[in-house]
This record gives sequence, structure tokens and C-alpha cells, in this order.
Amino acid sequence: MIPNVPLAWFKAGGFVISAAPAAGDAVTLLAYDMDPSAYRSSGNQSDPIDASRHSGAYWIALPFDITDVGAPGDPGSNLVLGQPAGIQIQINGTNIVLGLGAGDFVALASKVNDAIKAWAVWAASGTGTGYIPPTTLTQPGTPPGTVDVGSTLVKCT
Repeated sequence: MIPNVPLAWFKAGGFVISAAPAAGDAVTLLAYDMDPSAYRSSGNQSDPIDASRHSGAYWIALPFDITDVGAPGDPGSNLVLGQPAGIQIQINGTNIVLGLGAGDFVALASKVNDAIKAWAVWAASGTGTGYIPPTTLTQPGTPPGTVDVGSTLVKCT
């Protein structure tokens, strides 16, 4: 047991990836050869307060499991966030996928609202006579037709 070891998180470009550690989570320990506390407090290059080398007193824990146990499978070229066999968010070059095997795009509330308003206006006009096939939706007095209400980026299950 090594007490009071700070836990480090991925942080870059103004973003951070973090999670609450649970008892028993694996970490990788990194031991500094010299005291990093002066640098940590200021962020500037500075002489160490404690000049002893390899004393074993300066540790940091990286929340990485270097074993294959618990890995989310082969992520391919995706960034995968989530549980290995549970809820996941996958980001690739073209989509953000929420959930394993997601295939349907997410509807955008503003587009759904606009489509419902257009249909309500058409229905209130009294020109609706029942179902009109989509190929004839350019005729006057016909319903607004199929409106694309989906995101082109986010898919979910």
C-alpha cells in the first residue's frame, strides 16, 4: 500500500477524460526520480525542493489497466468510451455512435418540431383528403411530405 498517491487523468487541448475510480481498479504507478512538487505547484521549471534521487517518495498513479482484462475489444479506428460489455460511446471519422450496434440516426428536436408544425398547418387548411403517395407531394394542397428530422452525425439504439 502506497498512501497519498495522486491520480492523473488524460488532459489535453482544454479537455479531460476522467471517471470515479472504484476499489480494486488497476493503476500503473510512475515513480519520479526527483521531487516534482515545485513544478506541480507553479508549472514552471524549478529546482526540486527535495534533491534526493530515487527515494521512492514521489509517485503518481495512472488509471490504466495494462492487461487485456476489461478491454473493450478491438476499437479499430474508433475512440471508445464506456463499459467493455455495456453502454458505449464510439467516435469515428464520420459518426458518433451511442450504444452497441446503433444504426438509426437521432432525431433533432427542432426539426421534429418544425415538421409537426408544417403538418398541423396543412391539416388545419382543410385540403387534406387522406393518404397521398410521396411521389405526388409536389401538388398544391398536399401534405408537407417527408421531412428529414434526423442528425447526420449521431446514431443510437
